[in-house]
Amino acid sequence: MEKHTKTSIHRYEDLAVTITTAPHNYGELYQLALRINKKRSFLFVSTVLGKHLPLRPQLPLIASALLAVILFEETTGEAHPAKEVLAQAIHTKKEEDIQRAYATAASLQVDIGEALVIGFAETATALGHGVYDCLVGTHYVHSTREQVDQPITLYFEEEHSHATDQRCYADAALFTGDTIILVDDEITTGQTVINIITSLRERFSHKRYIILSLLDWRTPAHCERASKFAEAQGIELFFYSLVKGTVQTTGSLELPYQASAEGDNDAYTLINVPATAKHKGYLQHSGRFGTNQSLVTYCKEVAAILTPLRTGRSAVIGTGEFMYVPMKIASYMGEDVWYHATTRSPIYVYDAPHYPIVKRFTIAGEIEHYIYNVESYDDIFIIVEKQLTTAELTALVKPFSAQHVYVVTM
Repeated sequence: MEKHTKTSIHRYEDLAVTITTAPHNYGELYQLALRINKKRSFLFVSTVLGKHLPLRPQLPLIASALLAVILFEETTGEAHPAKEVLAQAIHTKKEEDIQRAYATAASLQVDIGEALVIGFAETATALGHGVYDCLVGTHYVHSTREQVDQPITLYFEEEHSHATDQRCYADAALFTGDTIILVDDEITTGQTVINIITSLRERFSHKRYIILSLLDWRTPAHCERASKFAEAQGIELFFYSLVKGTVQTTGSLELPYQASAEGDNDAYTLINVPATAKHKGYLQHSGRFGTNQSLVTYCKEVAAILTPLRTGRSAVIGTGEFMYVPMKIASYMGEDVWYHATTRSPIYVYDAPHYPIVKRFTIAGEIEHYIYNVESYDDIFIIVEKQLTTAELTALVKPFSAQHVYVVTM
């Protein structure tokens, strides 16, 4: 039976958001939520990204593998045998489908030629790293909002984001070759893509840019603007996504101030794991400074240390941009392990049927972070990239009440 476009309308008092999507086989990839933001008062909360909603840690890595397969098919014109099993897991989110698909994703090696993969901070750092894992002959770097004491290789703005400044600190030697693959969870207008390519073109001479995303909401006018930009720059520019659609809004919604829930946990156990290469206090090969290394062996070693500490239902929590390594560790820790991460993005808790965000905690610090929908667990493993002060640790663990709360420092 032929599939048709799907239109849904989400209403929040005087605000109506109309979403029309093209046919696809990937099930529910997002839910709509509200935020206090002058540029866009709502956001798409991904059901496969591993950021705001707890989910099985293998699922985001399967989504990355699916993007890599779609890239292969679009680039070569050939069907890839892994696509069906990956798409099935994204669609059903059933445990047996996830396990089968992750076995495929974990060994997937796709050859589309030499390229540099760039993941966008904050939400797509792990998504981009997962794509890089599946592509042979590539390097990886993710943009960051962190300010590191070393020269910036690349700067651009993500204009609709809560925090707009994006930087890359990777060595300029990584930015060679003809092809750049940009990975983000969502393309709204394509302006961020234009911004980063403009910055790249000021220093480098890449001729081919490929944009991979879970969601693509560009209108025909946005697509035309991207085509004209590519023509003016003398470059090839391709967009591939799991879901393509459009978003229209009418009306507005005034969101009053909303306090976060108060956590009261002050108990935790510190765990130090075997060291791996670090730079400026961060992991050397997590992507912030560029890498062509695999962290799989290291993540398996850490998982082997943490797994015996489990007593039941467990959660692994990533912190800010540091998503991929905790996610990968969690994927090796067995059954009934869940994953999500802290974020800078403030999402509104709103009383409506099927609304995805039911509780928000604020984690105080120099830069406030948030954690959403913290559920009931026996064991919680919060994995951090840098050494934290006692005050930072106290603020970090407050939302997490469990029989055992561990803070794992890389």
